[in-house]
Amino acid sequence: MQNFIPNLDYADLTDTQLCDEIGRLDIMVKAYTQALNAAKTNFKVRGIEMANGENFTVSVRTDTRWTLDTKALKKEFGDSWYDKRCTISTVSTMSIKPNAGLVAKTEAA
Repeated sequence: MQNFIPNLDYADLTDTQLCDEIGRLDIMVKAYTQALNAAKTNFKVRGIEMANGENFTVSVRTDTRWTLDTKALKKEFGDSWYDKRCTISTVSTMSIKPNAGLVAKTEAA
């Protein structure tokens, strides 16, 4: 099977090139994610539990998961009790948006 992901050394790119590469990859990932989700939905709608292709086997597994009703916990035990039992983590979020020039090129196409 062919690898379609280029092996780039991102350290060699300029800041401008790196921004454009991140944006290009983001667009591709979003498009592939949308296509993947549509294919998965179609697989599930067909009621298939498992199927073998030439290169991949796909199976569907359904699990039951426990979830906590945090609003009920806070109401019953109080915010202070709840907050003492929560952990804090740091999350870094990157925003990726096409610039005006790319939007103009896309609209013209």
